Amino acid sequence: MSLLRWLGISSLLGIVGVLGFAYLATRIALAGGGDAVRETQIAVVIWAQVVLCKALLPHVWITIAVCRGIEGRLDGRVPSVGWLVIEVLGVAAVTSFAVVTLVLTADLPGLPSVSVHGAARVARTCLELTAGTALVVGVPRLWANVSRRRARAGEAAGTSQPV
Repeated sequence: MSLLRWLGISSLLGIVGVLGFAYLATRIALAGGGDAVRETQIAVVIWAQVVLCKALLPHVWITIAVCRGIEGRLDGRVPSVGWLVIEVLGVAAVTSFAVVTLVLTADLPGLPSVSVHGAARVARTCLELTAGTALVVGVPRLWANVSRRRARAGEAAGTSQPV
């Protein structure tokens, strides 16, 4: 899978997931009615901006870049599914701390500031970020890996049959 395709598919999965959750939260608030509806909508919009722009998308891009660097050392071999799962989870877990402590807490123009206090909150945020990123990075990569293995198996089967 090309790097740009992997970045695009993973980013799109992340965006759809966050916006789907935001839509669901807004619909639940609308069902409740009352004064809290507008406040909930504002809070959900701010949350989605922070999660997408300061956490999920930067973490997805960093994870894909590191995974691509690791896979570049495989000399064209197709890694096993188990190896890919461990790779994506490991890279996502290690890089999540950098994203939480450096990117999420950075003061970026146009985005609300975020502060994460205490080791337990940092660990929980890293775990949540790792889970989301591993899902949106791992699914397209595993799909491409399985497709590539099937194509190679088909080529091998086709060349070994008598003409």
